[in-house]
Amino acid sequence: KLRYDVTLRGERVDLAEVLRVTTGDAPVGGQATFRVQATGEGADLTKAKGQANLRVEEFHLSDNPKDRGRVDLAIEGRDGRIHVRQGEVELARTRLRTTGVVKLGGDVDLDVDMRFSKLEDFGRLLGTDPGDVDGQATIKGCLTGPIADPVLRGNLEWTNATLLEVTFDSLRAPVEIAFARQTLDSPSMTVLREKLRADLKVRLILAPKPLDRKILLKYDLTLEIDGDINGPWEQLLAIFAKGPPFSSGQTYLKTRVRGTPDTLTGQGTVVITDFVMLEDP
Repeated sequence: KLRYDVTLRGERVDLAEVLRVTTGDAPVGGQATFRVQATGEGADLTKAKGQANLRVEEFHLSDNPKDRGRVDLAIEGRDGRIHVRQGEVELARTRLRTTGVVKLGGDVDLDVDMRFSKLEDFGRLLGTDPGDVDGQATIKGCLTGPIADPVLRGNLEWTNATLLEVTFDSLRAPVEIAFARQTLDSPSMTVLREKLRADLKVRLILAPKPLDRKILLKYDLTLEIDGDINGPWEQLLAIFAKGPPFSSGQTYLKTRVRGTPDTLTGQGTVVITDFVMLEDP
């Protein structure tokens, strides 16, 4: 049987060109420095051993070349698995760190820590309009499942949040994100805005990116929301109506909402106590 012991090195290699030659596509680019060492026998990759270190400067998405960052990756291959010792990506004021295992031709099992210093910058990478989404957020969890359809299960914390021009002080939730299906599910999301509190069950579905335009959340994001909202009536009104409030009180709202932000429909029960009509300013 053929035995091999291979060492490869490269400095400031054009990542996009390598991808075009090897895969026919170049979704990302940058200047790569790498070292790869591998030993094995025959074509059985489960018996191969190796390790690799990769650093990419000026890392960017080909569709958004203005945003530049970096990649650091250290992996070890053995027993038909790739062990990610260090994985870090920084781009658009977002940092992703990960460690774990990827099975060759099989499943992933990775710990994930994502931190968004400014969500508007990350949203721009996805093609959303400025102001559609903003704030600071973290997602910590575990990415598992088939490589073609992995699911991230973890906890989301989002502060100074903006979504489609609606602002919140904070949002906290256990989440399940299916990337291939472009869905986010949370059985218990807590949202705070001033003295308002919402306890919600949420499902978000992002439609495939249209071929003729960029992503517009008000048309492409479907919401399925069930839950309760408690707090000052005038603060709830302020989310939907401009200008000074015309009434005040304490409210309890049990609601069910469906649809895209542009075509929302809903039903619910509202109870208002200590209701007062306010005089015109």
